[in-house]
Amino acid sequence: VADVEVRTMNDMRAGAQAFIDELRRLGAKKVGLYIAHHMYAPFGMANVNCDFVWIPRYGGNKPAYPCDIWQYTETGNVAGIGKCDLNKLIGNKPLAWFTNPIVEPIKKQEGVGIIVNKYNKVVTYEFGVNLVPDMIQMMDKLGYTSKIISRGDNQGLVYFETDYRQGNELDKATAWLDTKGIKYFYTKE
Repeated sequence: VADVEVRTMNDMRAGAQAFIDELRRLGAKKVGLYIAHHMYAPFGMANVNCDFVWIPRYGGNKPAYPCDIWQYTETGNVAGIGKCDLNKLIGNKPLAWFTNPIVEPIKKQEGVGIIVNKYNKVVTYEFGVNLVPDMIQMMDKLGYTSKIISRGDNQGLVYFETDYRQGNELDKATAWLDTKGIKYFYTKE
């Protein structure tokens, strides 16, 4: 995400676009623009080519500019996390678009065999401990071996990882994670 909140150069639109283009060149697949509401028009951000726009605007008024994510407060409080910014999806992209990785198809060249390791595991980003009982119940129901890990920093946050599973066996687990809004990624064996 290109975070643009204050003027740091004469042409902020060109600077933001150059940053986004460089992220894409380095391999980023979904690059967003986080732009202060009062700077959207003065900086010319309507002309930036990005994958999503995220605008903070507080006080109950939705952003006056097209965006995908609205940060509606900086004084939120979430059980198990504490004080944090709160956001809403207000564009046409579902939550899964933001949380699921882009899977690029493997191209098979004529005469060349490609062997793909089909064992994956799911690892979540950190989440509040209040979801741990539900997480354990879900994994027991699916019959998966998994771990819930605390970093030991007294923040009340943990992360979760499954054992390696073949093919689409993890789809039920990731569907459950999606319903809880827990972000995750896949790793290969």
